[in-house]
This record gives sequence, C-alpha cells and structure tokens, in this order.
Amino acid sequence: MISQINLWSQLFRLIKPMGFILSLSLLMGERIEQFGSISIPLNGGSADSPSFTVLSPALQGRIVFRGQVKQISNNTLIFHKVPDLEDPSNNDKAPFVSGQFVSQKPRLKAFLSSVDPGALDRIEIVSAGSGFQNPPSIYIDLPDSGSERGVDYEPAEASASLSNTGTINAINLTSPGKGYSSAPNVWSEGGVHYLRLVDEDSNNTGRYYKIISNANDRVTLENTFNETLGDVFFTNAMIEIFTAWTLGDLFGNESVTLSSGSSTDADLIYLQNESNGSSSYEAFFHDGISWVSKDDPSVISNNHVIRPGEAMILARKSGSDLNLVFEGNALTESSLVEFPPAGSNILISNPFAVDMMLSDLIDSVFTSTSPSEGTKWLSSADQELADNVQVLKNNVWTTYWQEGTNANVSRKASATAKSGSGVGASMTQLDISLASGVITSISNEINEDIIITSSGHGLTDGFAVKIFGARGLKTNSAKNQINENEEVVADGDGLVVDSSANGIHEIQVLDQDRFKLIDRLGNSDFLNEGTARWSTGDGGSGYLENVFVLFVGGGGQGARGNAIVADGKVVSISITEPGAGYIEAPEILFSLGGWKKLGGGDTPYNDVLVPAGSGLRLIRNNQFGLGTRVHLKSPF
Repeated sequence: MISQINLWSQLFRLIKPMGFILSLSLLMGERIEQFGSISIPLNGGSADSPSFTVLSPALQGRIVFRGQVKQISNNTLIFHKVPDLEDPSNNDKAPFVSGQFVSQKPRLKAFLSSVDPGALDRIEIVSAGSGFQNPPSIYIDLPDSGSERGVDYEPAEASASLSNTGTINAINLTSPGKGYSSAPNVWSEGGVHYLRLVDEDSNNTGRYYKIISNANDRVTLENTFNETLGDVFFTNAMIEIFTAWTLGDLFGNESVTLSSGSSTDADLIYLQNESNGSSSYEAFFHDGISWVSKDDPSVISNNHVIRPGEAMILARKSGSDLNLVFEGNALTESSLVEFPPAGSNILISNPFAVDMMLSDLIDSVFTSTSPSEGTKWLSSADQELADNVQVLKNNVWTTYWQEGTNANVSRKASATAKSGSGVGASMTQLDISLASGVITSISNEINEDIIITSSGHGLTDGFAVKIFGARGLKTNSAKNQINENEEVVADGDGLVVDSSANGIHEIQVLDQDRFKLIDRLGNSDFLNEGTARWSTGDGGSGYLENVFVLFVGGGGQGARGNAIVADGKVVSISITEPGAGYIEAPEILFSLGGWKKLGGGDTPYNDVLVPAGSGLRLIRNNQFGLGTRVHLKSPF
C-alpha cells in the first residue's frame, strides 16, 4: 500500500494511505485531531481457498471523555468535579454516570414516518443491553437534507427508560426531527471502554487500560501486567476515555460489506482469545442478521470486543475483490506494543493510520541479545533462538527476526525530502536534505513573515525546516518590547520567551544567507545566545552499519536508498532507485537493518514496511520471555 503525504509531512508525518482522507485541526495550538477513513484492499477468494489478510482498523474508538486525574488510589483513578452546563450555579457535578463505561450497549434502529416526510416515526430496540444503573443518553445522526433549522432541518431527539434489571425497555422519541431522507443511525452510551494517558509531559503517554467499573467520579482499571499505576499516572495528568471497537461497530451489525451467509461460505474474522499471549483463535461470521461465533452460531457476537492494538485475520471467501473502508479518529498519541510470553504468539496491529517500518514497531531500545532480559525482544543470529515476526502476504506467512545489527542505536536518524525533481517526478540527491546550521538573526517586523539569517545555509525551496533553541524579548503588535504584564518597557527589558520561529516550517529561500518562514509572524526581538539552530534532519547516534532507506508517500513509489554511517551517525544518503511519481514530499524512513528473512540466506533483509491497516504476528521463542507492553512512539 503506497502512502501520500502533504507538504507539512515533516511536521506531523501525516502519511495518508491509499484511500485515507484526513481532516486535521489544531486545538489551542497543541493537540492534533484527525478524522477520516482508511481503505484496505482485499483480494477475492473462494470457500475452498480463501484469501487471507491481516488487518486492523488503525483508528481509535470514539472519545467520550477528556480530563485530568485528581487522585490515584491503587487501580482506581479519581477525577475532579465539573461545572453543570444545564445549571451554571452548580460547579460540583460528577463527570460520569455510574456504570456507563462497563454496561453492554443496546442496539437501536430508527424508522422514518410514513405520514410526515423527513421525520422519524419510532426507534425500536433490537437488543436491550444490560448493566445500566441510569438511563443512557441516546444519540441520533444529524439530518441528511434541509437547509433551515425548524423549517426543513431539525435533529431528532430521544430518551431511554430502564427496567428493574438494568436493560433498556423503551425509547421515547421526544422530537421526530426534520430533513431525514433515510433512517439515521442511533446509538447510546455503554459498552466496553478503555482509558489512555495522553499527557505530553509523561514518558508513559499512550498507556491504556480497560475500565472494569466506574462510579460518578472514578474509574477502576484492569491491571493485567501488575503495573504500579501510581508510577504511570500523576495528579492532573491528562487522560482520554474511549469506546472499544466491536465486531458490529467495525464491520456493521445488520448490513455488512463483507460476505455473509453460513460458516462455510461467509467471510470469517479470526480474533485471538482474550487471555494474554493466547495462541488460539476464534472465528466469527455474519449470518445475514448478526455476527455469530463459528463454534456456536447461537451466540450473538455483535458486541465482541476488539482490544486496542489487536489485529485480526480476515478469510475472504467471496470471489470478488473488495476495498474495506473504516472510518474514525486517527490515533496521534504514542501507544504500546504487547509482547507475548514464552511459547506464545500474538497478533498486533500497526495502530497508526500511517505506514511504519518493522524497526519502528519493535524499537531497538526494546531488543536485546541476552535471553535473560525477558521483557525485551530477543535478537540472535539463530532464527530458532530469536523471537520471530511473521508477515502475511499472498496467503503465506513470511518469518523475520532481528540478528542484532545496529541494536545499540540510541537516537534514530531523520532527514527531509521534497517533491521529486527527476524525470517523472523521481527522487534525486537534490531532493534530500540532512543538514543543519546556526541562526544569527531572526526578523520581527510588523505583519511580515519571519526571515532567518544563517550564513551559507545551502537550502532550496520545498524543504520543511525545523527551528529550535531560539529565544527573544517579547513584543506586542506594534513591536514594542513588553513585560509579563503586557506593559511596554525599554529595549532590553522585555520578557524572555521562546521565539515563535521555533517549530517546523515550509520555507522560501531569499539568498544564500537568508530564508523566510512561510506564514509565521514574529513575537519577540531575537536574542543571539548561540543556541538557535535550524535542521532538516538528524544523523542519530549509535549506528554501526549502513542502513536501508525507503521513500514513502508523496504520490510516488519505488524510491530507495542507502544511508551511509560514519562515527556512529548517518552522514549522507545515496539513492539507489529513484522511483517515480513523487509529486509531493515523501517521508524518508530509516531502517535499523539486521532483520533477516527465513529462506533469504545470510544477507540481512534490512527492514519491512508494515502498511496502515495491517498487522504482524509476534512469536516468542525466548524461553525466558515475559508478557509485557513496551512504548510505541507516535509518528505524528
């Protein structure tokens, strides 16, 4: 699967897999939200010879809460009370409804009115859910037509009532709405939820835990790996609570794009059993009405949970090819990779909506050549001793393992590319930059883009440049220096602040010593402290061998290269295959090397590209291997 990135790829590494469309917004200049869809191509098969694919949604479930931790008590997190939006005088409202994160959500179905066009007639209960302590909120999709609110456009509204046993026994349509040309989706609170740490100030950002109970201001977490949660979370740490994917959420409940029918002719979804490190799988299929278990088709499995980070195997029995489309929010925070214990295997996903290298998913920091380091992934020249990785392609599992090359890399190299300037938009040496320089001046003119002065910078238009270490004396809109109270002060007495030039920017070269940051205004008078620098890459550290380079995205394909290593770092990149079609800037992916392929001889295979929406099987050969979770750095 070939990816595409926009010109700001070096800022967010927003690789857009084929068919993946992102909507990007910055909240308060910090947080990145992405909503979009990812299309995964599936080859047709047959009942006797299915086409097998490892896939994952590469999108996170719906976020239902974002807030700060007030207190940690063993495996329970307690949260601050919040203002009541319906009663402004109440600033002490509980943030949660008891039981809402662990109840089984119902399935609801809307019907259009036959006498009032565009309105709803009723909402029926397909399944009543369970475990509710309070009536859940009901959500209805917005109308798909109409232009004037109250005239031909009005969202429908509904409320639920509960039985004494905690199931939904009625849905009251409080407003039938206007502007519905087809029956909208209806859903409610409930279902399995997970909590994820998203605080940027923590080294544990990305850690997630299943919620096993919740009251009005607290949640209790499942702690499978017996971690000390007081070391993971901290007072005022920012967290998110999100819904888990289920088979019904991901593939549809009543109507599915996959082939439905009997267990012999319907497409099958294989998921691992929930026990940690389990090597057994359970198959599910859609019988035309709902998802059921192949082992016992009487078991309705629409609400079967797909754990975060879990991949699945799809057996496509239909003879037609299919582009399977998932929609949702792309994960931008760091995440986790789960290692199975000794003698077990596990399917893990590429959790990000971007292509990743195998060495990105299993970082060298978490590999070791010593079997006694059981929490790490074992590297060895012997495939039968090393922990193995398997990739499924064309119905064949291909086995890889890490032999230990460049295992001591402490900082990965990076470089910047621009669109291909060669024949057919192929990549040339002029389209790559791995440079840096000292900044001696940063302009700060009224309504003028920032101009950077750096003698003999050697840059050309089209590169994204990172500025860092720049500070200045804060100024107002009239460019007078001001103090912390926004009061004008004498030059030299302004408040020292980080320069707004810091960050990653598209540039325009003015001459050999100056370049402009596109659409970035100054906020301070530059302080030449000798710390301000620019770069288009980083040679990294700890490298012993040359590494393989892949150019991904930008609309092109096929470009490859070698990164030349000297004194422990990458000093240059040599293009070995120019590729074609790079009409936008591609991402440069560096392999650590050392991945060997079973049947490939003694030559290291270098690395493997794991597409968005795909996954891997991890096989733990190390007899001392422990079930554990390790950090997976976000590419965004």
